[in-house]
Amino acid sequence: MGVSIIRGAISSGKSDMCLKQISEIHENNPDSKCIMIVPDHYSYETERKFVDFFGGIGLNNIEVLTLRRMSINFLSAKQQNHLTAPGKMMLIYKAVSAACDELLNVKDMDIKLITSMRQQGFLDVMSSLISEMKRYLITPEILFEKANALTDNKTLKNKLIALSNVLEKYLSYVEESGCTDSEDDLFYLANRIENGTEFDENTYIWVNRFDKFMPQQICVLEALLKKGVHMTISVCCPVTEYENEREIYLQTEKTVQKVYELSQVYGFENEYTASDGLRHLKGKDDLYKLFRYWTEDFVYPDKPKNTALFQSRDTYGEIERIACKIVDLVRDDGYRFKDIALLCGDENDYRHLIEAVFSEYEIPYFTDRTILLSDHPIAMQILSLFSILEDDWSYDSVFRYLRAGFIYRKEQHGKLKFFKSINQEEIDILENFVLKHGIRGGSKWLGEKEWLGENNIVDTAFQTESEEDANEVIEKLRHEIAAPIASFKEKTKGRKTVVEFATALFEYLEDINLYSGLKSDITKFQKDGKLNESEQFTKIWNLILDILNQVTIALDGDKINISEFAEYITVGLSQCEIRTIPSGIDQVYVGSVERSSHTSVKVMFIVGAKSGTFPTGIASEGFLSNRDRCTLQEEYGVALAPDTKKKLDEQYFKVYRALCAVSEKLYFSYSIQNEEGKSQSPSHMINDIMRKFPKMTVSDNLLNDPLKDGIYISTPQATIHRMLINMSDRFNGSKNQLWEIVYDWYKHQTKWKPMLSLMKRADYYSERGVMLDSDISNMMYDGKITYSATRINTYAACPFQYFLRYGLNAQERDVWEVNSSNIGTYAHEVIRKFCDTVEDGANTNDDKIERWRNLSDEKRDDIIGGIINESCSNLLSSDVRDKERTANIFTRMGKTISNAAILVQKTLSVGNFAENGMEYDFEEDISDTVALKGKIDRIDICRDGDKSYLRIIDYKTGKTVFDIKNIYNGYNMQMVIYAIAAKIKNSDTDVAGIYYTGVRDEIKELNSSTTEDNIVESNKSVLKLDGVTFTDEDEQLQTKLLYNMDNKFLESGQVSFTNIKTGTKTGFKEVHTTDEINGLMKYVADTIIEMDSNIRNGKISLSPYTTSNSSVCDYCSYSPVCKFDQDSCTPRIADSSVKKEDIWEILKTKGAALKNNKSKGVDEDA
Repeated sequence: MGVSIIRGAISSGKSDMCLKQISEIHENNPDSKCIMIVPDHYSYETERKFVDFFGGIGLNNIEVLTLRRMSINFLSAKQQNHLTAPGKMMLIYKAVSAACDELLNVKDMDIKLITSMRQQGFLDVMSSLISEMKRYLITPEILFEKANALTDNKTLKNKLIALSNVLEKYLSYVEESGCTDSEDDLFYLANRIENGTEFDENTYIWVNRFDKFMPQQICVLEALLKKGVHMTISVCCPVTEYENEREIYLQTEKTVQKVYELSQVYGFENEYTASDGLRHLKGKDDLYKLFRYWTEDFVYPDKPKNTALFQSRDTYGEIERIACKIVDLVRDDGYRFKDIALLCGDENDYRHLIEAVFSEYEIPYFTDRTILLSDHPIAMQILSLFSILEDDWSYDSVFRYLRAGFIYRKEQHGKLKFFKSINQEEIDILENFVLKHGIRGGSKWLGEKEWLGENNIVDTAFQTESEEDANEVIEKLRHEIAAPIASFKEKTKGRKTVVEFATALFEYLEDINLYSGLKSDITKFQKDGKLNESEQFTKIWNLILDILNQVTIALDGDKINISEFAEYITVGLSQCEIRTIPSGIDQVYVGSVERSSHTSVKVMFIVGAKSGTFPTGIASEGFLSNRDRCTLQEEYGVALAPDTKKKLDEQYFKVYRALCAVSEKLYFSYSIQNEEGKSQSPSHMINDIMRKFPKMTVSDNLLNDPLKDGIYISTPQATIHRMLINMSDRFNGSKNQLWEIVYDWYKHQTKWKPMLSLMKRADYYSERGVMLDSDISNMMYDGKITYSATRINTYAACPFQYFLRYGLNAQERDVWEVNSSNIGTYAHEVIRKFCDTVEDGANTNDDKIERWRNLSDEKRDDIIGGIINESCSNLLSSDVRDKERTANIFTRMGKTISNAAILVQKTLSVGNFAENGMEYDFEEDISDTVALKGKIDRIDICRDGDKSYLRIIDYKTGKTVFDIKNIYNGYNMQMVIYAIAAKIKNSDTDVAGIYYTGVRDEIKELNSSTTEDNIVESNKSVLKLDGVTFTDEDEQLQTKLLYNMDNKFLESGQVSFTNIKTGTKTGFKEVHTTDEINGLMKYVADTIIEMDSNIRNGKISLSPYTTSNSSVCDYCSYSPVCKFDQDSCTPRIADSSVKKEDIWEILKTKGAALKNNKSKGVDEDA
């Protein structure tokens, strides 16, 4: 009996030497037991080697074991009744919570430490620490003893007290649960071996591929040696005189030292040396020298044949180039996918890209990356269930729950029964309904009252009846969703035992048919050949059951509330990992250096070799700092896990070992910028390799090089995308003959003809959305089209915006909220009710005018205040959400609306114009194919002898002004459209004015010279209409009209509610002629007809209307869709060269021509 050691460098034949020794011993002594012990992740590969070498294992007394498998084989059922990771974390959560409460009473304890222990994420830190304490055989008593011995390091003392407290409570909770911690398995195994009879002097054991041994593992080895076995330990550490080579193997030299210590106690048998290191690289001179002189400075004189570097402009280009290279290696060079490995510097940066690109390039791959169950939608749905109850059915929690997509309903077709998840389109409809009507709270979701198409905010304020009935689809879906949650809520009221909570949660999962639904999905995945997805769903269900089982074991007799139960379930879900088994043999391995278990691979790609990777930096020292660990080790003899510096050294060795597995081709790559566009530098390893290989091939994709395009010809799916990109380069005048040949190949493939048709159509576009096909535009815009002012203005603002909104009907969701639109509608309604109240009972224009003249300021304010108070009272008595806030906003609007009411009263009391229509709806034809519709806020009329005049007034809560330049450019033509409609209705009248009434507060900038009189004058200027007045050119008729507007005009020389004054020519700047308004209406009508023609012809160009100081893109809700770029597209800039006076002169000429034609009996449309 005794210990032997085999030493050698990487790939020096240590494993082969072990196999040879096993073969010799088995041949000479067939009854002897020959066992090889390896780490878990090497077991599969080692077993395969044994089968190839010996023809089988097990029955011939030759076995491959891991320490974990030995525990399963030799420990009792009770000892194997483990807490799984979720159960362990739940007990840690319980222990930390209890310890924090207890530590508050410890003298001189740092409160900040206790606070940090309660922070999210600390449980993972504590879980790692508890595992470390167990592996290094540290007990709570040892920690407490060392804490008391510390006198001059209060910080470390508090940490040790806290750690000992948590560890003590955790161990007691584990004991109470009747289970064991898997971290104790090796301790139990060592005891079992010592007391058992399975091992004796006729047992030979080889321990292979361990880079280091934990104290618990040493205990097992010692237990075996005590039984008299012959043990040979293979260590990856060569016997060398070269200091630079020893530097690589610093970590494993410590393992060699431990083996020698074992041999001193249990006897030393032999030492074997495998001296042929890196033998798999013989014949690959560049790779051999790279790894043989890894830590040395040397310069390789030739161009390396087996290694290269690729620099990419981004991570996508990096993965795409690697995919192309893999396809080349397999297609042209005879490699298999299984011969290739891809190791990432940071898997999280590349995981989704690898999935997308490898799928497109049809590259089968396997990754051993674990998926956290807490990140899976099923887990999110369970956690959202608790959020719904805690947040009283908030919008976010409800639709996070529904979007997870694992609520199944039972469906039956004949005898066939299956389960199908609720359609996401149904969820969309429900979400739109909930947003539109502001549905929130459990009382709404769980109430018996049907969900009607409830009123909007303004309708609720004024108690306008809803005309919508209950939506049967919405009602059915609402009850289907709410019933399982309501049942769960009822079962979990108050404080209950964990078993009761777990039972309620399981019954909820049954209510949503989760098991049956997953089973249906699994069957479908298996039929479709999606074995990974099938296996994943199977494991998810088992993990959920394990969590419920573990929470009942860990907290069996505890009584808790729903919030505490939710915390335990959350903690449990965070510890569940989903691992998948390769669904095939011929697959590319994708992983990281830390998890790579390859001992030999022909081709290796090192991806993402940016600064901070290879080795990956360690972000944090953890709960115990490097200094703390050093103090405990050197001053108190407490050996713990290595500090961050030593861990970095270990990672460095792992990088070296992983790279050494390559036998033929080694490729490095990194991107020069991250996803945010910030520059990245290569890792230290890349810089070092480039110094050693100055002639190494370095390629990149920083500039488009047609000569390099050949590498992108791979699978049809991937290649056609590349060809599409190349087709877009044609517009720059560049053509590549290679892609013309590829295009010709696709032309003869029936499958790809639809795609080629789309690409052919793209040739007609120099920029996106220039023209719709005639057949499409005719289908979309057939027959008469009725335009509102908003619709017309949308096309004038940007044809592409019009296409999205009115062609595709892509609109923003209607959301229940107090916004500018609601406030504007509310102000309009208050003013309408105010006018109706004042004019109630007045039948003639004279009666109406008299009512306004007799209205006192106090009465006016009382009417406005009464309307606002009544509307707010209606809101507060309703069950709409945010009613207090909404009522407060409407109340604060009172002063603003009162100011507008003053202006309304003034316009209807000082002259002879009377209101002739409030909220007047119109729909009028202006051609055979074009009609106009809308709602005019107010039309005033004045009849003076044989002359009648119209005044069109629009209330605006925003800052809108009359701008003739915009109208001339086809933009903001609303008021003229209203004038056209009013004129059609009242053909015997002349349009005397079009005005905006501001319903807003003006904020004026004050300075030190501002006086009270200035402020008063400024406020007066706000209480005026903004717009244009139109009169006959005859001075007498002009004066008469202005008198009809304001009866004091002859005395004051001004119209009190406009800026019109007599005197200088400038004073009449807002007064224009009847010919000008008639010309303007004709011009706008023609413009609309022309726009209609452009719409029908499919003109939807990206040409946003832009002035010198603003652009419609500034507030366009479709910006994320069109991605308008002013550098590549030209906006439609307003023509600023034409002066206002010239525009009015043009319109006057057009109006005069209309009048002349009319007098001659000529049709106006001629």
